[in-house]
Amino acid sequence: MERGSRTVNGKTHEYELYYPCEPVKGAEKAQPAPLVIIIHGFGVSLGGYRQYAAYLSKLGCWAFLANMSNLNGLTKSSRHAKRRSNICAISDHLSWLLDRSKVESDPLYMRLDVQRIALAGHSAGGAVAFEAVCDIQKKALRETSCANAKIKALLLLDAVPWLSTIEKAQKQKFKNVDVSEINYERSSDDGEAILIC
Repeated sequence: MERGSRTVNGKTHEYELYYPCEPVKGAEKAQPAPLVIIIHGFGVSLGGYRQYAAYLSKLGCWAFLANMSNLNGLTKSSRHAKRRSNICAISDHLSWLLDRSKVESDPLYMRLDVQRIALAGHSAGGAVAFEAVCDIQKKALRETSCANAKIKALLLLDAVPWLSTIEKAQKQKFKNVDVSEINYERSSDDGEAILIC
């Protein structure tokens, strides 16, 4: 397991990268493993999700956790800026991991299956995960670092979307998903949206 911090757009994010368990002695050389980026919920840190990352590691996956910026804010615009910052950070973390997988001296070299990447988000992290996937798909069209990456799964655990998440869902083209069947209610206190499927 690797611990460190990265600065993205002027904000420092602590991270943990869990390595996939090595194959049993005498087994074939380790094959490229899938990557799961786990995004924590509101009021929690990466520490609350370590057991899931460790479990995924035992299953043979790379698991990446990073602390998000606090989503609290005095104004609606400051909350929106923090959300956008977190969404961009997830996309940046993925680009960084993909770049590392091309460096011979890096533990990720030849061990990351760029065709099997998943994002998992809990609560507010679910909205971040969803919007990050939308951004990553657009980024893949523009940048070579994400061009070969495939987000194969998006897991939303008790996700709480923002109105911008709902709007993005209605515009985004997804295979085998009818977003017209997704409804939302706006809470009266802060204008946030709640999914009702």
